[in-house]
Amino acid sequence: MGIVSADNDALRRQNVYILLLTLISCSVYLWVRLHCGWLPEDDGLLGQSALRVFHGQLPHVDFAENYTGGLAYIHAAAFTLFGVNAFSMRIALFALSVPFLLAVFYIASRTSGAKTAAIITVLAAVWSIAVYSTPMPSWYNLYFAVFGAAALIRFIDDGRRRWLVLAGIAGGISFDIKVVGLYYIAGVLLFLLFREQEMSAASLAKSKRTYIYSAFVIGGLIFFVAGVWKLVGGNLQEGDAFHFLLPSAAMAALLVRRELCMLAGSDRHRFSTLLRMVLPFLAGCAGPVVVVLWPYMRGGNLPAFIQGVFILGMSRAHDLTQIHAKLPELGLALPPLVFLLMANFWKPLGKTLSAVSAAVVLAVALALALWSSDFSKSIFYSVSMMTPWVIAFGAWMLASERAQELSSNNRQQAMLLVGLAALCSLIQFPFPVAVYFCYFAPILALAILALLNIRNSPIGGSAAMALLVFYVLFGLLRVVPSNMYEDGEFQTHSPQTALHLERAGGIKTENPGEYENLIRSLQSHARNSYVFAEPECPDIYFFSGLENPSNNDGGLPPAEVEALLARDDVYAIVFNRKPYFSKLIDAGQMQKKYESRFPHMEVFGKYLLMWR
Repeated sequence: MGIVSADNDALRRQNVYILLLTLISCSVYLWVRLHCGWLPEDDGLLGQSALRVFHGQLPHVDFAENYTGGLAYIHAAAFTLFGVNAFSMRIALFALSVPFLLAVFYIASRTSGAKTAAIITVLAAVWSIAVYSTPMPSWYNLYFAVFGAAALIRFIDDGRRRWLVLAGIAGGISFDIKVVGLYYIAGVLLFLLFREQEMSAASLAKSKRTYIYSAFVIGGLIFFVAGVWKLVGGNLQEGDAFHFLLPSAAMAALLVRRELCMLAGSDRHRFSTLLRMVLPFLAGCAGPVVVVLWPYMRGGNLPAFIQGVFILGMSRAHDLTQIHAKLPELGLALPPLVFLLMANFWKPLGKTLSAVSAAVVLAVALALALWSSDFSKSIFYSVSMMTPWVIAFGAWMLASERAQELSSNNRQQAMLLVGLAALCSLIQFPFPVAVYFCYFAPILALAILALLNIRNSPIGGSAAMALLVFYVLFGLLRVVPSNMYEDGEFQTHSPQTALHLERAGGIKTENPGEYENLIRSLQSHARNSYVFAEPECPDIYFFSGLENPSNNDGGLPPAEVEALLARDDVYAIVFNRKPYFSKLIDAGQMQKKYESRFPHMEVFGKYLLMWR
C-alpha cells in the first residue's frame, strides 16, 4: 500500500512539473510573439473604440461600435494601466492567455495523460494568438469558451451548480465582448439536453414515453437548426451549408435520435431536471450582460444598444460575405482523417511499427511543407477542412454502441467538447479565411482528443500523438512565420521591425517606414486636431492622434462623406485606395472630385494623403 501511495505521489509531482514547464514555455513564446504583426485596420479600430470609451463615450450611443462594447472597456482599462498605445491592448489579451492555457491543459488531462495534455496545450498556444497577436474579440470568445468548458468538466464530475454559474458567467462575458458568444451559450444548452438524457436514462423511475417533454426537445432542436439556417442563409452556397450548417444539424440529429429511443422518467421529472441545470447557467450568463446593459437602461438608450448589436451587427455580417467555403477543397481533409481511421481500425503492424511508420510519413510531409508554400497551404486546409467531418463522426460515435460502454461522464465530456466545436466553428461565418479557423482550433483539438478516448485504441493514441506533434511543428515552423492573417498564403516575408509611433507601443511589422512617413506627414499638414479618413481607415485616427469629425470610425455613406469634407475645419484627408470590404466609396473618384479643394497630395502605399 505504501509503495502504491509513493508511486502516486511521484506521478503527481511529475504531472505538476510537466504542467509548469508547459505553461512557462508557452507563456514566454506568446510574450515574444505578442509584439509581432498587425493589420492597421484591426489595431486601429480596436484602439479608436477604446479611446472613445477612455474619454467617457458610450458605445452605440456616442459612436458606432462594431462589437457588443465590452471589449472597448477592457482596452480602455489597459490604456489606464499601461498607456494609450496598441501594445497595451495586447497586454490585456496576454493576461488571459496563461489561464487559457491552464484550462486547456486541465480539459485535455481529463481524457489523456499529462504528456498528451502538454502537447495539446502547446498546440493551442501556437495555433491561437501566436498566429495573430492583435487582441481581436474572437480571441476572447475562444478563451471564455474554454474557461466555460473547464467549469462544465468540473460540473460533470461533482454536479455542483456553482460550476454551471461560472460557465454561464463565461458565456455572459463572451457575449459582452462580441455577440458570437451566443454560439458558446447555444453549445452549452445542447450539452445540458444531452446530460438530462443521460440522467433520465439512468433513473430508476422508468415509465412510458414522455411525449410533452420529447415534443419540447425535438421542437426546440428543429427551431435551433432553422435559426442556424437563417443565420447563414441568403446567398448560401453548398460549401457554406457543409461548413456552417452540417455541424449544428449533426448535433441536433444526435439529440433527436436519443430522445426518440428514450423511455425514462416523467414529463415533470425531466423538465425539472433540465431546469435545475439551465436556470443556474442562464443566471450566470445574465450577470455580466446586465452589468454592460446598465448604463443603457439607466439612460434610456437600450434601443440604441439593440440596434447597434443585433440589427446593424447582422447587416455588417452579411456585408462581409465576400468569400464562400468551396466543396472541392473538402478533399484536403481526407489525408489526416484516413490517417486516424487507419490507426484506429487497421492493426496488423502493431503499436511500435505503426507509430514509427506514422512518424516517418509525417516527417516527410513536414519537410515538403518547409520546401513548398503550395504544399503548406494544402496541409493547413487539411486540418481546417476537417471540422464538419469530425463533428459528424463525433455525433455518430456518441450514438454508437461503443460509446455506451464508456462511463456516462466520459460520454458527457465528449458531447460537451464536440458540441462546442460545432457551434464555435460558426465564428468562421461570414468570412472563412485562414485566421478565423484559429479562433476555434483549440476547441476542435480537444474534441478530437475526447473522441479518441471513446475508441480507447492504443494504436490510435500513438498515431494521434504523432499527428499532434506534426501540427505543433508545422504551426511553429510554417504557419506562424508566414503571417497568414494578411492573405492566407504561405509566402516568404521580410523581417519585422518596430513601428516607431507613439501609439504603436513597439509592435513590429514589415517595412514600417512607409506607414510612419504617412502618419508624420499627415500630422504636419492637418493644422488642427481634425482629419478625415475613408474608407476602412480607423488606424489613421488612432495612430496619428487626430480626431474624427464624425462618430463612425469604420466608414460612412458617400452623402455623409461629402458633408464632412465641406467643413472648413478639415484641412487634410486620407483615402484608402484598396479597401477590402467597402464598395460605397471610390478613392479615385473622390480624388478627382476634391483635388481642387485639397490640391496637395502624396501616396503612401495604399493610402492617398491630400491636404490644403
